[in-house]
Parts: sequence; structure tokens; C-alpha cells
Amino acid sequence: MISHDINTEVIKDFLRAVYKAKKIELKRKKHRSKVSSHIGRIKKITLSKKFDKKNIEQEFEKLELAINTALEREKQILEEQKHGGNLVVELRNRMDRLESQLKKEKSKQESLDQIKSALQRIQASIGNRKKTRVKRKKREKELEEKIKKS
Repeated sequence: MISHDINTEVIKDFLRAVYKAKKIELKRKKHRSKVSSHIGRIKKITLSKKFDKKNIEQEFEKLELAINTALEREKQILEEQKHGGNLVVELRNRMDRLESQLKKEKSKQESLDQIKSALQRIQASIGNRKKTRVKRKKREKELEEKIKKS
């Protein structure tokens, strides 16, 4: 059951943080694929019969730049994770807040369910008492009529 008391701003902030984390992951994959493509180009150049030393040197420089960029990015990500980067801490805090809100809502729902079942039991008891009272009054009238007749 979804509650309407959950703060939508908290959910929006949480989803933004998840988006940022996913964006970082995609950048990481992009840098890795750049390195892989550079390695592939170098392999093709060296395997071809017509290769030029200048061409190979340029490709190695590009590869070195791509590797350095990828390593720098990995270093930043690892430092953020190691030191509990702002994004990770923020995500954890938001998750904790959402979980506590969810627990509160569940306990409220359980309390409401208990109250509802108690009210149903009370209504059933009242209904039974009314039936018993009606039967008793009917019987009293019958007895009164018998007494009057005798």
C-alpha cells in the first residue's frame, strides 16, 4: 500500500543522486571503451603491411592519454568511495530516511488495521447484544401474555 505521507522531495533528491551515480558509471564505461578502441587501432596498424612509425607514435600518444584519463577518473571514483564521497553519503542518508519513513507508515497502517479489526469486533458484539435483547423482549412479552391469560 502506497502512503501519501512520503515526502516527494526526498524521493526526487534520491532519484537525482541515483542518476548521478549511473552517469558516473556510464562515463567509466565510456573511458574503458576508448582505451579498448585505441588498443584495437594499434593492433590493426601493426598487423597491416603498410604502417608508418609516425602513425604508430600518434596512436600510442592517444592511447596514453586515454589510459591516463581513465585512470584519473577511476582514482577519483575510488577516492570518493573510500572516503565516503558526498554522493555515497548522500545516497545512504536518503535511503535511511526513506526506510524510516516507510517503517513509520507500515506501523501506522498496522495500527489502523488493528483499530479496524477492533471496531469490527465491537460492531459484531453490539449486533449480537441487540439480537439477544430483541429475543429477550419478545420472550418477556410472550410470558406477560401467558400470565395475563392465566
